[in-house]
Amino acid sequence: MFFLLFKKIALSLHCQRQEAMKYSELERQLKKIGCYSTGGSINGHPEWYSPVTDKYFPMSHHQHQEVASGTLRKIKRDAGLK
Repeated sequence: MFFLLFKKIALSLHCQRQEAMKYSELERQLKKIGCYSTGGSINGHPEWYSPVTDKYFPMSHHQHQEVASGTLRKIKRDAGLK
């Protein structure tokens, strides 16, 4: 019983730490630091470039959808936001 309660508390704390963000908000943050769309595509997704990290990375067309936590982490890392 104690284990299940501990697991539930740990899961709720983990979920609170993850930030939720829509693609439109992420795009605003990227543009603010100088990232831009190259006009190309990577596996069917728009290709963006970050002058901060000198990397190309894929984004999404889905402006009003939330970004999955792993995807958000990778895009922020590639763009130099974190």
